[in-house]
Amino acid sequence: MTSAIQSIQYFEVAGVRLRVLLEGQGAPLLFLHGSGDLGSWPEALTELSKHFLVIRPDHPGYSGSSDGESINSVHDISFVYLSLLDQMKLDRVSVMGVSLGGWIAADMAATEPSRFERLVLVDAAGLRPRGTYPDYFMLTAVELAENVYASSAMRESMSVFMAELENDTELFHTYLRNRASTAHLAFNPYMHDPQLLGRLHRVTAETLVVWGAQDGILPVETSDAWLEAIPSAKRVVIEDAGHLPHVEQTNQFLAVVSPMLGFRPTA
Repeated sequence: MTSAIQSIQYFEVAGVRLRVLLEGQGAPLLFLHGSGDLGSWPEALTELSKHFLVIRPDHPGYSGSSDGESINSVHDISFVYLSLLDQMKLDRVSVMGVSLGGWIAADMAATEPSRFERLVLVDAAGLRPRGTYPDYFMLTAVELAENVYASSAMRESMSVFMAELENDTELFHTYLRNRASTAHLAFNPYMHDPQLLGRLHRVTAETLVVWGAQDGILPVETSDAWLEAIPSAKRVVIEDAGHLPHVEQTNQFLAVVSPMLGFRPTA
């Protein structure tokens, strides 16, 4: 599921101490994680780092990054990351965001369009969800695992992991802190920003919307909203995958994103 991390660096940005994982070299690819991520380096990023400089920060208020007293919205986080790119002297990048990270990525690409070459939205939050979906904030840790993954094997293994989470004090604290940060950002309005819809026409980056066909958190119908908001966007639905297709179907995911990002997977 996860791979070794080459480098961990810390950046002071807009009053936030960001923990940033980096690996690889070449064109920069900013990877923005989802709300349930506990500070990991998914296997897919190791493959991507063979072709790009992959930059994976912990969001403000999540895992190894500090809270930001002035951060009250995803839009605020977008400006933190734009400032991070300034510090790193990166003028033009590609960005890939998963779930909450997709929301942040889309907001950034709408705020400073000229800065982003390619945009990959993976089961992205940010627009009003469609279809039938659970209340994310009412799910227990085990119920969350059951809704995130499509395959019975993944559901079982992650349900066991989540059931045992309370036994790891540090990790459980991270889980609770991340949940609280997500509630602060996305409780009301639920998992979306009504203002974002009106800004997405500004996106000029080549855009790919990737969705797991069996997403139990944000149903695949939600991807329609992104295609309507960004008419130039293309969509690929990955079968036998839930809310995290880059984790559950890593090889398929890499095959899907590689043509747009311009690389050939080695696996």
